[in-house]
Amino acid sequence: ENKVQHKPRWSEMRSFLVAFVLGLVTSRAIAATTASSAASGVPKGVPSPSGPAALSDDSVVKSFSLGGQVRCPPGDHFCPDESKSIVVDRPLQVYGRKQDAEESSRVWGTWELLPSSSGNLTGVSCCWETRTGFVPVMSLEGGPWQLFKCDVLCGGAPAIECRDGAILSIRRGVLGGFGSGPLPSATVAVLAWGEDKGSTCHLEQVLLQHTAAHAVRFLQLSRGVLVSCSLLNCAKPPSKHATASLTLK
Repeated sequence: ENKVQHKPRWSEMRSFLVAFVLGLVTSRAIAATTASSAASGVPKGVPSPSGPAALSDDSVVKSFSLGGQVRCPPGDHFCPDESKSIVVDRPLQVYGRKQDAEESSRVWGTWELLPSSSGNLTGVSCCWETRTGFVPVMSLEGGPWQLFKCDVLCGGAPAIECRDGAILSIRRGVLGGFGSGPLPSATVAVLAWGEDKGSTCHLEQVLLQHTAAHAVRFLQLSRGVLVSCSLLNCAKPPSKHATASLTLK
């Protein structure tokens, strides 16, 4: 009995080749996205971008340095600059959304708020994870700055540093560490100091969480006021230097 050999049709071969190429492209895209997320400082346990488009240069983050009013839509926004730093030297107002993990505005990068800067942030989570030592998420020299319903979360460094001349007010937010990931704790939620002008930091209904040292620390001529604040997993309580001022209400 003669056996008839079936020769593959061109349509079958074409379908196989298309499926193979699509599979190869998809696997490479997933690998590239995973590598980019690891390099961007996103700790484990924290919502990550939904795809490669979220990792491209973000026009929203770029506009922060231009000042004025900026609306920050929900999702992850990464600082496109190689230094991962957002430098602000003028008035700025940022309006985001803070709800659940998928419907919140998160900005990944460090903030440098210079002496000529001032403004407010509403409904924005400012996040960063450092592996190089003392790199706070937010460093202030200017003001007044007001944060309302904002989170400032850091791994491995202070969440906020108030330098000489800084004026900061925060209401109904969360400051400190992530609580999970390779660097779950901030060193301190707020570090304030000032040799000449001093610095002022007012916290009201703020949760201070996951710090490896003091919840907040005020040095030199800094002034701090904590109203109805709470602590979660902080290694040490709020602290002040002999020449600093700290009021707990």
